[in-house]
Amino acid sequence: MVTLTTVAGTITLCAHLTEEVRPSDIHVYHGYEEADVNELIPLDWCDPYSGFPGFGRIDCQITKFQEKNK
Repeated sequence: MVTLTTVAGTITLCAHLTEEVRPSDIHVYHGYEEADVNELIPLDWCDPYSGFPGFGRIDCQITKFQEKNK
């Protein structure tokens, strides 16, 4: 389990390492029921190069999920 964090939000999901995705990248499917990737994207986010809405890419921090003590 990993936690992804951006300026807009945080989600937790199960990570699967694969050679299909570069080590510096994270690919999250849309429609993943357990974690809504849209929560990571600010409403006003635009790609800095093209100016298009930044639905395809945003910088994030990835950390190993730590359950909070109850």
